[in-house]
Amino acid sequence: MATDSVEKMAADLGVHEKTVRNWIEELHRSGIIKKVKVGLENVYVLGEVTDSGERYYYAGKIRWQ
Repeated sequence: MATDSVEKMAADLGVHEKTVRNWIEELHRSGIIKKVKVGLENVYVLGEVTDSGERYYYAGKIRWQ
């Protein structure tokens, strides 16, 4: 798992922190990422591995190239 702060992502992308928060919230609402509360922080999951295999979160159709 990779972690990064909103502040660092905003600086890396050259946008305001609120913009990054808006993007994250829209990805969550769209089902592309999953939000999990860990202590006082939110962790956003792009995919996970369970006993039954791998699970990825996505919206729309997937086309394999």
